[in-house]
Amino acid sequence: MPRVAPIFLTAAVITAGACDSNPSNPVALVLVTPDTVVIPLNGTFFLSANVQDANGQSVTRPTTWTSSDAAIVSVDTAGRVTADAVGLATVTATSEGISGSSDVVVVTIQYASIETGGEHTCGIGQTLGLGLCWGLGSSGQLGDSAQRNSRSPTVVRGGVTFASMSAGGEHSCGLTTAGAPYCWGANAAGQLGDGTISTRRVATAVGGGLTLTQIASGGNHTCGITAAATYCWGENASGQIGDSSVTARRDPTLVKTTQTFTTVVTGNAHSCGLTAGGAVFCWGDNFYGQLGNLNFNNQRTPVAVTGGLTFLGIDAGGTHTCGLIAGGVAYCWGRGESGQLGDSTVVGAAFPVMVKGGLQFTTGLTGGEHTCGVATGQAAWCWGANAGGQLGDSTISSRTAPVPVKGGLLWVAVSGGGDYSCGLAASNVVYCWGLNDFGQLGDGTLRRHRTPAKILGQP
Repeated sequence: MPRVAPIFLTAAVITAGACDSNPSNPVALVLVTPDTVVIPLNGTFFLSANVQDANGQSVTRPTTWTSSDAAIVSVDTAGRVTADAVGLATVTATSEGISGSSDVVVVTIQYASIETGGEHTCGIGQTLGLGLCWGLGSSGQLGDSAQRNSRSPTVVRGGVTFASMSAGGEHSCGLTTAGAPYCWGANAAGQLGDGTISTRRVATAVGGGLTLTQIASGGNHTCGITAAATYCWGENASGQIGDSSVTARRDPTLVKTTQTFTTVVTGNAHSCGLTAGGAVFCWGDNFYGQLGNLNFNNQRTPVAVTGGLTFLGIDAGGTHTCGLIAGGVAYCWGRGESGQLGDSTVVGAAFPVMVKGGLQFTTGLTGGEHTCGVATGQAAWCWGANAGGQLGDSTISSRTAPVPVKGGLLWVAVSGGGDYSCGLAASNVVYCWGLNDFGQLGDGTLRRHRTPAKILGQP
């Protein structure tokens, strides 16, 4: 796309803060990064300006930010751009008469996938492969180079095109089309897998050179699978890494098992894997019976889920686990006091119990203390905790069995977060509902919704 010659329409504002103005050491270069960025309509993005002298040394000088078309993109004194209309605008930073610029392309986004985390959400643009996140961003889990919350989708930085993404407690991960893993956000336990415990604000390569087929972000740990093995890294106090220890790992660590998993899922502090034959094995925290092996003892290596069921798919919530068998029948196990097991009780179970209602699910995803799934006919159903309206039934009453999500939409997938849920409708449009204290619903507000609300930046 050709660059547009800047016609500055916004008033220049001097950046606040101390400066080291020195007439004998004038500004020679202003470098704005990135030089081109694509952001969704109504989304935000932080540009960076590096002001340098003739020796290439960074200097702190008064800087103004301007936009060539404020109707398309507005910019504040910190370089934060807001996309107000579809189109192209050039954003320029100027210091002592020297300028640098970035082309900002504003588009509407249709989503290929959606993933909820603790209090943030991530998704992938259907045609562009863009990674987008919104909600709580205090640990850098939005990947937009900042540590700020965002009420609308913001683009993950790092120059990566994603094929899949996963949102955890306060970190996020994704895979490229070639299977290269990247993570960003909180890293105190090594959950980013880059060999450090440094917080990362942009997509950062996971160490080890692994090619993964799937990646799953848990509370403070991460797991991924290759064609032949399973690896985990991060917090390990409950044995959720699966290497027979309780030592935190900063790099991908082989899970000790003779099983080969086709799917791996992660909860707050437990992990589970599904074999090609439909057997489920879990490891880590088992305080609520979320490992499904008839006891409440933590396990440092994978143990089989009891019951002899053959599963087609599984997912892990905060402290419970669910799976689907042939015919779309759902089973859950683990913590149950909010009704998240769906068996019409508020009692936990250390073994799989059948979800009531006679529904046939095509997909199922668990949240913090609630569970959702898409059943035949593409209707979405949820059950469990509902204080934030995360079940989408227009109430705040907890439910011990599935209730339909209101709105009459047809769904491809639903995903349960901490106290909220999001879903991908058949039109590739994303809706969210529940708590919205940090902007995790992506609708530009902090208002909670008891029924699905369309996120910003979509057709």
